[in-house]
Amino acid sequence: MPHSLTAPARIRRGRPNTKVIGVEPAAVDTLRRSLGIGKPVELPDDADPSKMMRIDGLYVPRLGDEVFRICNELVDDVVTVTPGEIGAAVRDCFEDTRSVLEPAGALSIAGLKKWVEARPINPATGQKGNYIAVCSDAANIELDINFKKYSSPVTSLD
Repeated sequence: MPHSLTAPARIRRGRPNTKVIGVEPAAVDTLRRSLGIGKPVELPDDADPSKMMRIDGLYVPRLGDEVFRICNELVDDVVTVTPGEIGAAVRDCFEDTRSVLEPAGALSIAGLKKWVEARPINPATGQKGNYIAVCSDAANIELDINFKKYSSPVTSLD
């Protein structure tokens, strides 16, 4: 089982009502497209990975059959995020925790922010949900190369 799906699979076994939300860059939305038609698809030849802030670890032109099978079973929804949303998540994580995530690691934070923002507020509780966990294990970053070069005015370090 892919590393990033191990925790959601275990949580789902103990709490079957738990939702698993996949997150991927909008420029390379292989998972969303594949789940939408019920089988792995390949990105079109004109897909532009340069729109991904050089997040090469997230460039997946086609899901493997086993990864698709597991995602088809586990994933309830897929959120796609832009490079600007990923950059903002890198910045937010640093400001909140003083942890520096590489853009690929901040992908899950960006997706969480976007998914929660889209949820309606529950009138009974005044909240958008109960408990939320994020799987993020990437902290391989060189700020001068990976952050400053691709940051927007919102996420700028200057």
